[in-house]
Amino acid sequence: MTIPLLDLSREIREIGTEVKALWDGLLDRPQFLNGAHVKRFEQDMAQFLEVAHVVGVGSGTEALILGLASCGIGEGDEVILPANAFMAAVEAIWWLKARPVLVDVQDWDGGPNPEHIRRCITRKTKAVLVVHLYGIPVHLAPILEICHNAGLHLIEDCSHAHGARYRGQRVGSFGTVSCFSAGVVKNLGAFGEAGFVATPDETIARRLTLLRAHGQAEKNVHLCYGTNGRLDELQAAVLSVKLRHLDARNALRREIAQAYTAAFAPLDVGLPWADSTRESVFHQYVIRTPHRDELRAYLRTRGIETGVHYPTPLHLQPAWREQYRTSPSLPYAERSAQEILSLPVFPDLTAEEIAEIIDGVRAFFTQSHAGVLRPALSVVVPFHNEEGNVRELHREIRMVAEPLGKTYECVFVDDGSSDRTGAILDEIARNDARVRVVRLLRNQGEAAALSAGFQQARGRMIVTLDGDGQNDPHDIPLLLGKIDEGYAVVSGWRRQRQEEYWPRILPSRVANGLIRWVTGMPVHDCGCGLKVYRREVLDGLSLPKGLHRFLPVLLPVPPEAVAEVPVNDRVRQSGSSHYGLSRVFAVLCDLLPVRDIRCDPGAATRRLVGGVVLAIVLLFGLAWAAHSAPMPVLLLMLALDFAGVAYLAAGYYRVQEFLKAQDWRVEQIHGEQAKSEP
Repeated sequence: MTIPLLDLSREIREIGTEVKALWDGLLDRPQFLNGAHVKRFEQDMAQFLEVAHVVGVGSGTEALILGLASCGIGEGDEVILPANAFMAAVEAIWWLKARPVLVDVQDWDGGPNPEHIRRCITRKTKAVLVVHLYGIPVHLAPILEICHNAGLHLIEDCSHAHGARYRGQRVGSFGTVSCFSAGVVKNLGAFGEAGFVATPDETIARRLTLLRAHGQAEKNVHLCYGTNGRLDELQAAVLSVKLRHLDARNALRREIAQAYTAAFAPLDVGLPWADSTRESVFHQYVIRTPHRDELRAYLRTRGIETGVHYPTPLHLQPAWREQYRTSPSLPYAERSAQEILSLPVFPDLTAEEIAEIIDGVRAFFTQSHAGVLRPALSVVVPFHNEEGNVRELHREIRMVAEPLGKTYECVFVDDGSSDRTGAILDEIARNDARVRVVRLLRNQGEAAALSAGFQQARGRMIVTLDGDGQNDPHDIPLLLGKIDEGYAVVSGWRRQRQEEYWPRILPSRVANGLIRWVTGMPVHDCGCGLKVYRREVLDGLSLPKGLHRFLPVLLPVPPEAVAEVPVNDRVRQSGSSHYGLSRVFAVLCDLLPVRDIRCDPGAATRRLVGGVVLAIVLLFGLAWAAHSAPMPVLLLMLALDFAGVAYLAAGYYRVQEFLKAQDWRVEQIHGEQAKSEP
């Protein structure tokens, strides 16, 4: 059996007769430009997208060029866009003599990172261009807010996303302009080149109509300079026919994608992003694996064709380097490009072909790579001398997890306990195949225990709980429900804490307020151990001592990807904890390095070293001025300078600790007892 990545002939067999009849009518009454078919398609598509205006053009590239030009973007302007788009996006900006500014993507959903967008905005920035890659809508809410606050145009590239929805609304209806390719391979594809632009703005729609026809308002009257970018009648007729079937064919794509996702969920592969706010149309079904090239070769031996969309990010293309000389560092876009693989997902696949694709992928991972099946959920709990709570907490977790209908595992970390905690954990693991015990050589603290748990957890969602019984496992479904709305991290928020106010609650609120103020992350209770993470955001994370209190602030996620849910707070059942002013002081000491780690650890190191050097130079300047300055003032300034040097040096040390911790190895784990779910 040979299974193509795309077979257009199957769709043509279904609609060919209708298209031929329309084309025969055009041959009888030859008006190939500016005719009834173009007008009808523009009206039907505007109604489909629920926008005021659609203007047909000759290709998706022309849609981008003319869409940007209609917003007044030209020489010297800057347009922000993600690095993992198709070349046409950056070409359109180049043709207008504007400057493309590339941003990195979010590792979990592939969309542009809003935090990076904010950092790239300058006085020259005129627009943000988002790409709904593979037919998966971008998380638009934060980007719309950024554009509104900064007075920028939002440009949507919807070439992969005909019919997709974000929060119930069609993509292509959010931007100042939205640009669509309707080339032959698209979900809504012509029998040649075609495209269109959608906009709610009547003035922009009139400008687009002029630009696509040499600026011509009437014959030989040119109001501006434009180009020849018109949609012809032949292709408009094809698109009108296909538009009537688009929703049904997209639904078939989703059914195939759901079958793939269900079959591949237990495998160690990255799956397309899915949440309740986004309805994808799966122009491509893209999985991620470090074994991409081996998997592709294996599937080829079974007659299954695959694709890579796209193997080289924009900033690593020869054309970019020739034009702009330097390439930014965009690690997530680069890693994604090395791991992505597109599987056949066109709606005319047969049930037999779908089954063969599923069997091929599963066979590669379960046989060729002896892949360990991955549960849907991992519950990570660090324990230290909490023998009185272990059995009850395990019982509660089972009571909550089993009704969820998800495969799950418990990763219990024994952080060097000196009581019977370790023995009880081993007993539980012998009697419950879902439990794995990870034992640290000595008591290393919660940061090390969580890091060990993160390394060993295999679930697509990772839940963390404190081992002292304060967190209520019955709140786990609330957090999982929230994360399904599209968040990368959901944290518990204990609004009614069962602790003393002055020694514990007040210092906690002060510490969290400082973290929130400095980082902008919406966190009110970092100390709550009950959190849910999507696996991708924890990939490779290890924490030096004390930095666990900054989760999720340390993670490479923007504030918009983090949510909080009110949860129960119970009286501590066993173990002990230390809080108070010492914790506030520790938070103060770590605020500067944490803020810099979030941005870029390498750049943070350079900034901190520069700050120390500057402070030392200032110290010498103060010493030189000693003969003229009053002694009390001089002493005060020297004390402040010394404090600044010490603070910056401590920040540098913490950043280096964090970087070193990423090389944390499982050799620190001793006596691990691992059990795979049958």
